[in-house]
Amino acid sequence: MATTKTRKTSIVPMNTRTAAPLLALLCLLVLAGLGGCDEASSEARVAPSSPVEVGVISLHPQSVPLTTELPGRTTASLVAEVRPQVDGIIRERLFREGSEVQAGEVLYRIAPSTYRAEYSNALAALKRAQASLPSSESKAKRYADLIDQDAISRQDYQDAKAVYEADLAAVASAKAALESAKISLDYTEIKAPISGRIEMSDLTPGALVTSNQSAPLTTIRQLNPINVDLTQSSTTMLNLRQAIASGTITVEGKAMTVQLKLENGTIYPYVGTVEFSGAKVDE
Repeated sequence: MATTKTRKTSIVPMNTRTAAPLLALLCLLVLAGLGGCDEASSEARVAPSSPVEVGVISLHPQSVPLTTELPGRTTASLVAEVRPQVDGIIRERLFREGSEVQAGEVLYRIAPSTYRAEYSNALAALKRAQASLPSSESKAKRYADLIDQDAISRQDYQDAKAVYEADLAAVASAKAALESAKISLDYTEIKAPISGRIEMSDLTPGALVTSNQSAPLTTIRQLNPINVDLTQSSTTMLNLRQAIASGTITVEGKAMTVQLKLENGTIYPYVGTVEFSGAKVDE
């Protein structure tokens, strides 16, 4: 039988005093290896540097626009409340609410029969006064010739002259009455005093209106051009005026321009100008 010899290897525990120097030596070797890696990596990173390009900007004094943002409220450039100038019943309304109307356009018609009759009476009165005028005029002229010849008394001449002058006054009065009747007849057509956008009608056909009523029939607002009322503190305005007076700020042109920013943040496409600065301060 073959036999196998086995060598026994025994592990002898290392003494603490013997192990400490060995551990210290291993740590130094590891640190030395790490130091070599750092040097190698730093040498790899450092490369010959190229010149760095530096931009140069030349500064020159120049004027810049001064922009101030202020709150404002748009207002119509013209506002007209439409009211009747004669009494009567509205027969028809001739405009579409919310539309654009032109100055002189007929908006309402009032029943004109009464005023047409008054115009006819005034016209007849004028013709009656004019009919008697030639007779009194010729008599006054004839008596003027006779008075120079002492053919008539001065009293007769004065009476003839007074009749002629009364007829002249009657004709003038009749013309004025006719003109007044014509104006009243024309007022039965209520016309737009200005051009602009007309609002809702407060009265409908069939309603009774009077010449002295306080409630308007409708309102017209002219929106082209349109005004914008701006609000600025008095301190800011005072500083701005002092800067303009000292020359720090200069105004080019005749007026300062204004660009509108609407409530939703969009910019209104048209540019306006500052017309004037009010003297009233909100206390």
